[in-house]
Amino acid sequence: MAGRPRFGLLLGLFLCLTTRAWGTSFTVSPIQIVLTASTTSALLTVANQSDETLRLEVSAFAWDQDPDGQMQLTATEDVLFFPSLLTLGPGERRNVRVGAATAVAPSEKTYRIFVEELPPPEGDSTEPKKSGVRILTRMGIPVFIPPAKPAAKCRIEELAAHRGRLSFSVRNAGNVHLLAGEVRVRGIGARDEQLFERRTDGWYVLAGGARDYVLEIPSAECHKTRAVAVEVETEQGSVAERVELPPDGCPS
Repeated sequence: MAGRPRFGLLLGLFLCLTTRAWGTSFTVSPIQIVLTASTTSALLTVANQSDETLRLEVSAFAWDQDPDGQMQLTATEDVLFFPSLLTLGPGERRNVRVGAATAVAPSEKTYRIFVEELPPPEGDSTEPKKSGVRILTRMGIPVFIPPAKPAAKCRIEELAAHRGRLSFSVRNAGNVHLLAGEVRVRGIGARDEQLFERRTDGWYVLAGGARDYVLEIPSAECHKTRAVAVEVETEQGSVAERVELPPDGCPS
């Protein structure tokens, strides 16, 4: 009798481990769309790379960001698209026409087009049955409407160290988006030697926005560190700033 609970536990683990998640495969190209006063529309190609029929829905949102880089999406009618619903057979591809219904402004306007897989109709017997949990795919494509005179300006601001934590903001002081490829942080010793290095991926920083970063300074090197240098790589080049470590820069 004592073996039955253990057997039930093992059976439950076996069932959990053998339950598979699966999803279909489709691609969207291009990976971003730029609309201008002279190019007011573009084609978005959706291709079904799976072995079953897909139902897809297209939607558009105005796109903003919070200081942590999280997307803030709101409904919009500034971006038009057709069709809004797609049914693609295996290997089939379709074009979606995307256009602007808003004028160019002094600062870039930013949006996201989403292509989202819909569940198959209930009772659909034409598709092969698969066991496990089905994952529905959703892809988001940036849409940019830049100003007539774009100017990109990246700044590193509010660079400070306190009790072993380094904080700073990557600010976009321009009127078009920035794409930060990599953010690099280096600890510098008394003889200008490099004591440590941290790298983190960057992302979009929209016009007039900022992305905040907080990184830990390695405790073993903190008290040997005289200064910390931050460098941000962007499409327009690199931007660097440096701060001397204050007396309370490391944990006591």
